[in-house]
Amino acid sequence: MISAIRRDHLKRVDLWLNAALLLVTAAVLLAAHLAAIAPLQARFRDVATETAEHRRIVGNASDIAQVNQTLRARLSTIQKKAAALQQRIPTSSRESDFLGQIGQLAEQTGVEIADYLPGNVQIRESHQEMEIKVSARGEYSAIAQFLEQVDRLPRLCRLTQMEIGVNETNGRLHVELAFHIYFAPPVDPDAAKGRTT
Repeated sequence: MISAIRRDHLKRVDLWLNAALLLVTAAVLLAAHLAAIAPLQARFRDVATETAEHRRIVGNASDIAQVNQTLRARLSTIQKKAAALQQRIPTSSRESDFLGQIGQLAEQTGVEIADYLPGNVQIRESHQEMEIKVSARGEYSAIAQFLEQVDRLPRLCRLTQMEIGVNETNGRLHVELAFHIYFAPPVDPDAAKGRTT
């Protein structure tokens, strides 16, 4: 038989062991929570934030699709304009073609081309250009019409300078014009180095 004192002592030991086991279990659960559950909760919060952002994007899908469609249409227009512009830029200077176009336009508008002088070729990074000076005479309305239609020539050109004078005897205008015409860069970059003028 176990004495009452011994029985009390064993009960106390049993209580202490149960309390220690409870503390160890609590510590293990807390460690498991910190090691596994807390990161899962953090990941859950991240996923919830991402889900909310995705829902916002999906909610704006029709707006995004509309903007995308508008941008695609704008890009298509720009590409068509670029292709049309590229067709107006020949591979070589061909200033005689430009002079023929200017001459034809002058004839249509009633302007008389008195003289023209091609300049030197300038080589740029993405293209080449040449200045061509043109002297012309005509009535004010004819010259105005001529200048308005220059931009519609098949050959891309830019009017860079203009001087206007009046003939005292007949009242007709004479104009000195400087155009820049553009053409493709040389295929061989080393050949271009010696030609820059």
